Amino acid sequence: MAATASSDGPVLNLMNKRLRALRKKLNRITNAEESLSQGKQINKEQQQVLLSKPSLLLLIDELDKLRHPLQIALTEELSLARNNNIPQTRTLDSGSTEPGSENKPNGSVVVEDILNLLYFDSLFDVKSQSDFA
Repeated sequence: MAATASSDGPVLNLMNKRLRALRKKLNRITNAEESLSQGKQINKEQQQVLLSKPSLLLLIDELDKLRHPLQIALTEELSLARNNNIPQTRTLDSGSTEPGSENKPNGSVVVEDILNLLYFDSLFDVKSQSDFA
């Protein structure tokens, strides 16, 4: 279960958790219905839960219907991501680039970075009270 939870992605994990919670609620409704059919008394909370059964069944059905297309979409997206990653790693591993031809920052970017660093440093420049006297 933990292995599938990490591979499903956040949307499917959320849907699975919601489905699990709804099915637990449906089990409580089923237990309350059995108690009622046996002639046992049920409390107000159980009566309210019984009233929500039709909407609960619709929610479970709808989430089940949505889960399968989302699973397919996730699989397609992961395969596309893998296919897009493979060409990038091949070009890096091929060694076809010349040494020293990496992206070198131009002068204005270097100056801007230095100015940002100096500004950031001045924000956190801590001096004691004795330095001001």
